[in-house]
Amino acid sequence: MRFAGLGTLRPNTASGESHPALKLYVVTRIVLVRQQRKCPRNTVGQTYCVATGPGKQHSRSDQLRSVDSMLWSAPLWNPVCMRSRILEKRHRKRTEEREQYMTGDDRERTELSWRLRQIVGEDNVLVDEPMSRHTTFEIGGPADLYVIPETADEVREVIAACRQAEVPYFVLGNGSDLLVSDEGYRGVIVGLSDGFINVSIDGCEMTCQAGVSLREASEMACELGFTGLEFACGIPGSIGGACFMNAGAYDGCIADVLKSVRVVMPDGSVETIAAQDLALGYRASRIRDDGLVVLSATFRLRKGDPKAIRARMDDLTHKRESKQPLDKPSAGSTFKRPEGYFAGKLIMDAGLQGYQVGGAAVSKKHAGFVVNLGGATAADVHAVIEHVQDEVERQFGVRLEPEVRFLG
Repeated sequence: MRFAGLGTLRPNTASGESHPALKLYVVTRIVLVRQQRKCPRNTVGQTYCVATGPGKQHSRSDQLRSVDSMLWSAPLWNPVCMRSRILEKRHRKRTEEREQYMTGDDRERTELSWRLRQIVGEDNVLVDEPMSRHTTFEIGGPADLYVIPETADEVREVIAACRQAEVPYFVLGNGSDLLVSDEGYRGVIVGLSDGFINVSIDGCEMTCQAGVSLREASEMACELGFTGLEFACGIPGSIGGACFMNAGAYDGCIADVLKSVRVVMPDGSVETIAAQDLALGYRASRIRDDGLVVLSATFRLRKGDPKAIRARMDDLTHKRESKQPLDKPSAGSTFKRPEGYFAGKLIMDAGLQGYQVGGAAVSKKHAGFVVNLGGATAADVHAVIEHVQDEVERQFGVRLEPEVRFLG
């Protein structure tokens, strides 16, 4: 038996006699044909053919008729057409039932999905992607669409498409400082840490795209003999997220070394903004307040001794490992530092170290961290955070503000 666009088929009848050769004319593209014993099986809805016996001819107009009329023009004992007819009916029925219950929002999001695939490519649009794979908490239900742009133009076009479709979107870096709900996110996640990771050097200035992690940036700076980013060696966030919240640790922060950022403005234009115009403060910035999207950041560093830089980074890493629960998934420091206090100290003095709901708990190693002990849900984490806030306020009159952002 041959089947390659135009071939021959000799199926057996019930009596064992062979029918004359049947010609198969492919009307649309052939995707899959599989042989099972002597009867080929084709994927319905993708392969349509007309079988004719000796002496029978189909004109060009006959071949271009609807699939319904074409499939049934062959004798009923033709196994190709018989199976096609049955499965095509099932496929049509399922499609009609699905469209009957499809809402206007569903149709709009389907259209948006195709538009996003045109922008970033088929492989860079994921459907119902679990957000637990993209957050340091390892918690979170599925996002409707997870999009991976690789250029600044793609980021801008993806955001423009979401705004035009009036579909919510969220720009994601490394997924730290983020708790996604168990139900997931009804919208588009624009993930930058998978493909938006270029770095360039110009003298003592280092420009990183938003998806580069702070750890990677500090390591590259060290290898090149640049000092200034040592404080960031243990921060789990991305460059975009670090600029968004002016990340910092151990007496250093992004504002100390940032020269400028390239951002997508609310109107869709792309601008470069100097650091002094970003209103950078403690876990605050104009980027956060005005809803800007960071494409890249340029840091002004200084030449230094690579060995001294490495020694400083090793020392900070040792401090982190000895004091913080880095062996368990978390979003880093759960609460902002209240003025005049330390969040971890207040939580510890309130007797809440080790407090647990489900798989989430206040770390016994550092009370400022809520950690995932295994199998924690977003609801578990929420319950722990709310209980800590209430107890600290009840005992000390201080309301802790979460540093973690909530999504979904």
